[in-house]
Amino acid sequence: MKIVLQVNGGIGKSVMATAVCSAIKKQHPDSELIVITGYPEVFAGNRKVNSILSLNDLAYFYRNHVEGRSDTKFFMHDPYLETDFIQRRGHLIKVWCEMNGITYNGELPELFINYKEKTSYGKMFESPKPILAVQTLGGMPNQTDKYSWPRDLPFNTAQKVVNAFIATHNVVQIRRKDQPTLQNVYPVEASFRQLAVLIQMSEKRLFIDSFAQHAAAALGLPSAVCWIANVPSQFVTKCTLTSLLIPQRWNPN
Repeated sequence: MKIVLQVNGGIGKSVMATAVCSAIKKQHPDSELIVITGYPEVFAGNRKVNSILSLNDLAYFYRNHVEGRSDTKFFMHDPYLETDFIQRRGHLIKVWCEMNGITYNGELPELFINYKEKTSYGKMFESPKPILAVQTLGGMPNQTDKYSWPRDLPFNTAQKVVNAFIATHNVVQIRRKDQPTLQNVYPVEASFRQLAVLIQMSEKRLFIDSFAQHAAAALGLPSAVCWIANVPSQFVTKCTLTSLLIPQRWNPN
């Protein structure tokens, strides 16, 4: 039997989908699991996944995985559109599993970093001081508004944190080129696999609800995560993250 899991959305959602993959393979150990995603690099080295396909390259998908087969299952619906998720009745991973008839037993996201990545990418982030990795801004590339109050950490608040740690830590800011840079930080624009190595090397982590906090969770690393509008109980991977809850009506000014 083939099982096709399609993951729409951002890179953090793909990281969370690795837990869904684990649950699928636990219930269907002999199945061939095919993942369709906009971020194939998230699933690199994951032995629970048999094939990784990019959303941008599905030219032969039907011929190779559907045509002439009656035993292929398709898990292609978006859990964000499920009633239980919209009504905040359950964690995203649990809702995602159960909407496809998969039993959820607390499976956690996973990332697999190989030795070559650790050694080659690790050289990019060598530091005489421990690393504090921060991601205070999220969103899609080239968005008009560079700051989103429901998600991002206010610039002044983030800068105060940086100032408190610069004497003892090398503060590395994970950001895109189109996002502002904090003062006294080492700004990093890199690939997902490179950033995963950075997160693994860091001693401390301060994140918002974006891909970095999910990557840290998948690596089993506790982080301080700042929340404004989203609900931690739907997105936090339990036992791997500590959350700093900011009231939804908090005025950043």
